[in-house]
Amino acid sequence: MLNGMKAVILALGVAIPQGVLAQDWAGGYAGFTASTNNGSDDQIFSGLLIDTFDLKGEQVGVFAGYNFQNGNLVYGAELTYATGDIQYPAPEGFLVGRTIEVKGRLGYAAGKALVFGSLGLLASDKFYGVGPGSGPFTANGMSFGLGVDVMVTDRLFLGAEIQRRNSSVDEGDIPLVPGQANDHKINSFTLRLGMNF
Repeated sequence: MLNGMKAVILALGVAIPQGVLAQDWAGGYAGFTASTNNGSDDQIFSGLLIDTFDLKGEQVGVFAGYNFQNGNLVYGAELTYATGDIQYPAPEGFLVGRTIEVKGRLGYAAGKALVFGSLGLLASDKFYGVGPGSGPFTANGMSFGLGVDVMVTDRLFLGAEIQRRNSSVDEGDIPLVPGQANDHKINSFTLRLGMNF
């Protein structure tokens, strides 16, 4: 995933002319995302690690935000919603689903590119199988990431972002198994298509 992100940044960076005034990124924007995700789920019972499962899956989503700009410095906030299953290979139904995230962004505009870092709060649906009592339960946590957006027309931009999303279901949140908790560590690579307003 990191190699893929480096390749995207390098390819986009080739298109950034040197000595050109920074693009105006101020104002509202919105768009669509597609991501690939992998990571792990630690299952904890009464404070003891019982097992760790691999997580893998794809999500699609939408985003909207607002940027402020002071010279080359760009900062603002973004709301994202993604849906899709990030799940164990087995058993069926054990997965992390819909995710809502609010994040702050701080970036640097160079030519037509905006390189940014992000820090956010998130909530995801968590399922423990199928049938009664399987969920969803809410997994809350934080994210941090690094990305780049590049203007391809006067208003349209393409981008990519890598993120680490850490979230958990706390002990006592699962009625049928009150002693269980879960910690999720998910790495995401996201492609972005958006428009400035």
